[in-house]
Amino acid sequence: MQETPSDINDGIIPHKKTIFTALMSEKSHLDKLKEQLEKSFRAPDVYMFKFIVPNTNESMARVMALFDDTSRISSKLSSNEKYMSITATEMMLSIDSIIEKYKSAFEIEGLMAL
Repeated sequence: MQETPSDINDGIIPHKKTIFTALMSEKSHLDKLKEQLEKSFRAPDVYMFKFIVPNTNESMARVMALFDDTSRISSKLSSNEKYMSITATEMMLSIDSIIEKYKSAFEIEGLMAL
């Protein structure tokens, strides 16, 4: 069976499509979150962030770097010790500042936001 140009691209395009889909999913997630916050959040107020990251020093340090000294941060190791659940509460001055914090968090490899 001879490969056609579309067969050759099948190995590349799905990968790009996956990245595009992930970026679009992140954008739509943030758009939906912003809509929900506009209905229920009144700034300034305390906001709770919840993340799950791989249990590595780098992941933990990068999440911790998202928050300032006034934030309250707690963490819990998963039962198999592969992941770390991180909860942080911080005084947020605007909805946009919450969205920006999530955008920064999504740059951390393996991070899942709850």
